[in-house]
Formats: sequence, structure tokens, C-alpha cells
Amino acid sequence: SQVLASWLYLDAFDHFVTRTLAVPYLRYVDDMFFFADTRQRLRQVRQEAAAWLQDARNLRLKWPDAPVLSCRGAIHALGYVLDDDGIRPRARTLRRLRQRGRRFVFREGVGRAELARSLAATVGLFLP
Repeated sequence: SQVLASWLYLDAFDHFVTRTLAVPYLRYVDDMFFFADTRQRLRQVRQEAAAWLQDARNLRLKWPDAPVLSCRGAIHALGYVLDDDGIRPRARTLRRLRQRGRRFVFREGVGRAELARSLAATVGLFLP
């Protein structure tokens, strides 16, 4: 699976970040979040992380010049918006779910039980 492959392939990167760069860090599959006290330090971390990924794994950052953001406002991550009010789905995520729901409902041969399970799974994404 993609998750298993990323764990195995990027395990050494996780160790590099925590031991060498020594910054708080979260990673979900291939989405990475670094935390530091200054934007300058985050730019340095991004540069060193990109160099390690290129040299050790022949990978490149999708957005090498992505903006360095503050955690004071909302953070858009993994299809959600995280802010002081909690976690909510991004507008784009909701649009995709509505489109998927319409396609699902209008498919032939979809039974009520299957539709109920799908809706329950989708609603579960948005409830604590």
C-alpha cells in the first residue's frame, strides 16, 4: 500500500529530521509539516530536507518554494482546515464528496444498505 511504502521508504528521512534537523515534525504519507520559532529556520529546514530527499532517495518536493506559514491562523492540511474553532473540511473537499455522492446515487444497482454504509462513512469524516 501507499502508506506502507512511504513508511519504509521515508523512515530514514524521519530519523534525519528528528535527529539532525531537530525540529518538531509531522508526516502523513507524503505530506510533511515542520514547526520552528522563525520563518528563517523553516526555510533552512525546507532546504536541508529537500537536499536530503534528492540525495538519499532521488525525490523532489512538489512545491519547493511553498510559502512558510504561521500557525496563528488556519492551516489547510489533508483536506481539512485546522484553526482555533476546530477542524472542518475544506470547500474543495466538500465539493468532491458531493460529486462522489451524486455519482454513487445515480449508479445502477446500488442498494439502500450500500448507500447507508457509504453515507455513514462520509459523515464519520466530519464528526468528532
